[in-house]
Amino acid sequence: MSNEVKAGTFIIVALMIFIVTFVSVANMQLGGQKNHYRTYFNFAGGIDAGNVVRFGGLKAGVVTKVRPWQEDPTRIEVLMEVRDDVPVNTESVAKIASLSALGQNYLEITPGEFSAPRIQTGGVIPSVETITLDDITKKISGIADTAQIMMRDVSADFRVVANESGEVLRNLEKLTSEKNQRNVEAMLENTNALVVELRPKLNQMTDQISATLSRMDGLADDLQKVARSAGTTIGNVNELIAEIRPNLKRDLEELGRTLVEARQLLEEVRTLVSSNEENIHESAENFRVASENIEQLTDELRQRPWSLIRVIPKEDRKVPLPAAAGN
Repeated sequence: MSNEVKAGTFIIVALMIFIVTFVSVANMQLGGQKNHYRTYFNFAGGIDAGNVVRFGGLKAGVVTKVRPWQEDPTRIEVLMEVRDDVPVNTESVAKIASLSALGQNYLEITPGEFSAPRIQTGGVIPSVETITLDDITKKISGIADTAQIMMRDVSADFRVVANESGEVLRNLEKLTSEKNQRNVEAMLENTNALVVELRPKLNQMTDQISATLSRMDGLADDLQKVARSAGTTIGNVNELIAEIRPNLKRDLEELGRTLVEARQLLEEVRTLVSSNEENIHESAENFRVASENIEQLTDELRQRPWSLIRVIPKEDRKVPLPAAAGN
């Protein structure tokens, strides 16, 4: 066997081993049970069937179909298969991405939130539109147009500012003329004379203010002493209240118990009066009858005191009758 044949055989065997290894690794990464998801874009440039689906940058599945959506043909429906162990949740977002400027586009799914519920197979993953070069160009064009308009406005404003600055400079020249300088010099001399004239009065006012501040300092010291005395007095009152409080509390408790006992005693008296009301009425009636009998006895003794000595009362004296006529 020639060397060319051996080399060709070696290359073929190595290529087959590479293919088998690649397929095995792909099956290990993309094998197992799959979940099917959908997402929708207004522009799905660079995404075709067979593109990789990544979850947080890791290979997680493959795009199975890209087609216009039947319900809304203006949007593109992207179907994908993702491994069952990939935690696609309701906070995950699908977007078109690329690992490099010249690399192939792929479908990226963000991890979302740990506590968010999982999206079941057949569900829809929310999507974010990718900013294309055309969009960037349009924005740059809009910014350029806005910049031109702003430059025109700034130029107009600059001309206005330049004209106003010239006017200000002319006014400054008028203010700094020889006549105005003489007026300013005279005004300064008058001001100096006024200051010299008012200086004694100002010194007197300053002395008065200093004396007033000194008296206020003394008053503040007195107020501090009064505040300290008041604080001491309040402290003594608090101590006195603290000392009296236990005795006062004990007296109030005893007064409460006394009121309770008095209330119980009144209830007992009321019960006793209610139960002996008939006897009391009967006793009162007997007392009244006895009082009447004593009163009668007293009247009788006043009229017939001898009744206490004699057993048999003397007959009452009869009133004499007048003699019969003619006798």
